[in-house]
Amino acid sequence: MGGKRARSGRKKIPVELHVLRGSYRPDRHGPLPEPKAKSTLSPSTRHYLQCGAASRSHLAPARLRGWLTTLQLTDTELQAIWEEHEMELRAEAMKAGFLPVAAGWFSGDEDIDDVPADPDRNREQWSAAFCRVHGY
Repeated sequence: MGGKRARSGRKKIPVELHVLRGSYRPDRHGPLPEPKAKSTLSPSTRHYLQCGAASRSHLAPARLRGWLTTLQLTDTELQAIWEEHEMELRAEAMKAGFLPVAAGWFSGDEDIDDVPADPDRNREQWSAAFCRVHGY
């Protein structure tokens, strides 16, 4: 909404994303945040956040290590994992030419577990390569 305080213009990009993109400027973006120790992201959870459920997205099946644990995550747990690993997942997807499915889930644009109706060739290629690397 134009003319309203804090509602006009673009959303602020997180400092971490500026660092990943190579556009970070300390005079403009402030100090770098302290790095946090991240939890380990299982291959199945990484695939799920990037591509969604394989059965509905026409992607290579995701019977990867940790798949049962991923299926048992609550929406709240899944969102916490997404928030912790969002920058690295976005960077990985950007490099392959697609947007992670979870970006839509947690921005409020889509329901969790929804996958895009139209197949994304870049996402499908990433999925197939990822599954090959992880032994599936």
